[in-house]
Amino acid sequence: ARKARMHLHLEDVVTVSDTGYHCAFTSLFAWRGHLYLAYRTAQTHGIYPPGNIILLRSTMPPTLWEYCTFFNTGGDDRDPKLFDAGAYGLGLLWGTYYPRWPNPWDNTGSLQSKTTDLLSHIAWSRDGKIWSCNYQNYRPGYWLWSVCTADTKPPTYYAAAYHFGGGFADTSHSIHLLDSPNGLDWSAVSLILGERHGKTFAPSEPALCTINKRMLGCIIRQEDEGVLLATAAPPYTAWDITALQARVHAPAVVNTTYGWILAGRGFHRQPQTEAQRKKPLRVQIAEARNDPSMDLWALDWKQPAIEPLLTLPSWGDCSYPGLVWD
Repeated sequence: ARKARMHLHLEDVVTVSDTGYHCAFTSLFAWRGHLYLAYRTAQTHGIYPPGNIILLRSTMPPTLWEYCTFFNTGGDDRDPKLFDAGAYGLGLLWGTYYPRWPNPWDNTGSLQSKTTDLLSHIAWSRDGKIWSCNYQNYRPGYWLWSVCTADTKPPTYYAAAYHFGGGFADTSHSIHLLDSPNGLDWSAVSLILGERHGKTFAPSEPALCTINKRMLGCIIRQEDEGVLLATAAPPYTAWDITALQARVHAPAVVNTTYGWILAGRGFHRQPQTEAQRKKPLRVQIAEARNDPSMDLWALDWKQPAIEPLLTLPSWGDCSYPGLVWD
């Protein structure tokens, strides 16, 4: 029998920060009776001037937010991701862009087109208020974008990272799966998606999750094409990948009592005429480029498929949501 369609109703919208700065790239996480919110604050969306990470928390349900801490590595800190670091407490991952120092002795030109380096950082806290120093995580050029925990004993941590390739252009991005025994020390497991040469923008922003006790799932952004859904069973070395007819930026997922929910920046304007609907997806997306919104979808990993559920009050540069199921 067909499963009943999920419905969502918007209960409330509350402003958390109205400082006038560009506040974005959020992560939400429920941990030990509090709801934690991490986000980047800066003057612009871009990496110059550099931004910093701010961490707030509130009791559940969220009412009054209190300041916990902020992170400033000296570079452009962005896209924080909160996760349960087990014995270490609450963990936080983020990426940092650093200006590349010129090398007058390098005559090969191997990385001359690259103006920045990307490093992933990690910090952790046992109480949510007092945090460790930030440490560089894994290798330069790998952005640990999302973390999940497999139901094993002891638990195994998995991260989806996208690699910036040789440093020439974004077209050399590739998506990798890493694992760790503690959420701090990472090793390569498999290549989820190889380099996609010849495209204007390569896949990025992989949202990793545990579908069940065995399966891993990963949702991958494509700039001008449908979002990718990837799944793998142990030992997670072979991935099944499906491209959907919907564009989703900065995907975030959560499993609820009623099914999976996907959130991200969508372009929900639908073709109005039969002639428009017959146009290639890339053309439809281009025509809807100026109509972004923060959307929620029902997610079916088995089909795989997504179905629109709700568009939140949003417009313009809206994206990078966090999701918590209470």
